[in-house]
Amino acid sequence: MARNYANFFMLAASADKPMMWLRYIDDIFLIWTHGQSKLDTFIAQANHFHPSIKVTSTSSQTRILFLDVLVTISNEAVQTDL
Repeated sequence: MARNYANFFMLAASADKPMMWLRYIDDIFLIWTHGQSKLDTFIAQANHFHPSIKVTSTSSQTRILFLDVLVTISNEAVQTDL
């Protein structure tokens, strides 16, 4: 139950929500469709939820490495490669 509560805690205060939110322990993968400025705002809000929460981010519009998996978005399809 703690994991579900933590996810709710992180998403509850934001007006804009990610299209996809996946979490593995303390790593989060999300797909954001609201533009870079709103993503920056979302991350800033996440950093103000609680003093012990520190969110860092890496973003790309085409490909990103997440937990040793290369995730690529092309033609609105998500592909993965080890």
